[in-house]
Amino acid sequence: MKKLYDPKTGKITEKPPITQRVSIYNPKYEPESYIEWADADRVAMAVRSARGGATQALFALYRDIILTDAHIQTELAKRKMAIIGDVMRVIPYDKKNAADIETAAFCERQIYEMKRWKFALSNLLDAVLWPVSVAEKAYTVDGSAYNLQGIHQVPYHLLDFSTGRLQIRNVDHEGQPVEGSTDPDPDRYIVHRGHLLSTPDHFGGPMRSLVYWWLCSTMTRDWWVRFLDRLGIPFMVGKYAAGNASDRNILLAAMAQSVKTFGVAISRETELELIEASKASADAFAAFMSVAQKEKSKLILGQTLSSTTDATGMGSGVADLQGDVREDIRKHDGSMLAETLRDQLLAQICQINRLPGRPPYLMFGRASDKEVDVAVKIVQALPAADLELDDDALEPFSEITGLTVRRRSIAGPRP
Repeated sequence: MKKLYDPKTGKITEKPPITQRVSIYNPKYEPESYIEWADADRVAMAVRSARGGATQALFALYRDIILTDAHIQTELAKRKMAIIGDVMRVIPYDKKNAADIETAAFCERQIYEMKRWKFALSNLLDAVLWPVSVAEKAYTVDGSAYNLQGIHQVPYHLLDFSTGRLQIRNVDHEGQPVEGSTDPDPDRYIVHRGHLLSTPDHFGGPMRSLVYWWLCSTMTRDWWVRFLDRLGIPFMVGKYAAGNASDRNILLAAMAQSVKTFGVAISRETELELIEASKASADAFAAFMSVAQKEKSKLILGQTLSSTTDATGMGSGVADLQGDVREDIRKHDGSMLAETLRDQLLAQICQINRLPGRPPYLMFGRASDKEVDVAVKIVQALPAADLELDDDALEPFSEITGLTVRRRSIAGPRP
């Protein structure tokens, strides 16, 4: 029997039942915000600490970046909504096997009767940028059946890589971290990685490449506001005869008075000029911000046209190319998430409920409009080659189009 930390007693005990939550979350113990003191040196310090296994500072910085950068937050939401907002299907392992069909129907009911299912998917999809996302499964007992009650995200400040591998920090009954960490039990946790990097998780994942773009663009905004505060409006330059302290005092008094009255009265011999700040700096600021936002979009969505309105030229094909890239990313996210849920959730539901069939498959979305158009044109062209779809091909064709297709009856005259 495995040994785990019991948050109620504060001792190491035998593995608690799957109906009892272990990784209790309390936002009171979230790490402090790092936005106020973030600069290049301190960001580098957080990265170095994460490479050593202490990821709390780096993951807290990731959290604050998402909260404060509207562009990154929006692009990540687009990537998540492409999966969460699409149709999800539970497909039997063998569509001709009654036991597999019954098992798929049971798993589908478990999913759709669980509260906050889409929020659980959103939490797991954080792993498209974060190196890993961990969630705890919770069940309730109904007679002899285990029903899926919820899937709760394990907060990132509880992830521990100090041993070189992923572990979860122990917490007490109030969610306060205590001494010790345990390996994620596959019967209790879902561990999802939604990216293709082969680097260790504690190196930071894809999000690490956005940190300095965020830092530079954020600091640029700060510097730009300071520039406008100091030099953004015309400023006064007064000239007076050398050694004439009286005229100098008159000029200073006039400048101070002009802030209130927007006008001054000076002698003909005294000069007062209004000098405007150079506007070239505004263009440089806009150009840099545009580059920074495009780099963020390229990493998250694989393209930039869904966020900017850059002209690409009529017939250039750039829009179609970038649309294909985004479609590839959507399919990748859906297939990776479906594989994780099948292996780490549906398989367990089938096992603990002693279902007769094999774990079903999950599928998010359907084929793209371009793929549907190609499939339909192929079917239309078959008669010209004296060919037709075989019965076994009707099911794959239905999956591509999203419509249930059957062979037309030949009884009676055709229209």
